[in-house]
Amino acid sequence: MVEAAARSLRCGKVATAQFSRFSMGVVIRADGPEQFVAFIAEGVYDPKVLAVMMASLPGVDPGDWAPEPGGIADLQPGLGQVVWSAPLSTEAAAHILAMTPSADEDV
Repeated sequence: MVEAAARSLRCGKVATAQFSRFSMGVVIRADGPEQFVAFIAEGVYDPKVLAVMMASLPGVDPGDWAPEPGGIADLQPGLGQVVWSAPLSTEAAAHILAMTPSADEDV
C-alpha cells in the first residue's frame, strides 16, 4: 500500500499492485483543496484483509476510510471490486514519500 501510494503521489495516476490472490490500485490527489487517498481492491473477500490494507497507510486513521460505490477520481469499480477513500494530510503525504524514495533519490 505504501509503495503504491508513493508511486501515485509522484506520478499523479493510479498505481497498481498484483498479489497472488488479489490486486489493488491506489490513487492520491494532493493537488487541490481536498487531499485524499483512494484504493480499489479486486478479489479481496475477507474483511480482515481490507482492514489490514486500510491500517497500513501511515497518517490515515483506519476509521476515516469510507466506501465509494460510485467510484472516485480515476477509480471506477467493476464487478467484484470495492473502492475506498480517506482524507490525506500534507504531512501524511510527505511521510509516505520519505518512507519510499524513488529510484532517482538518494536513500
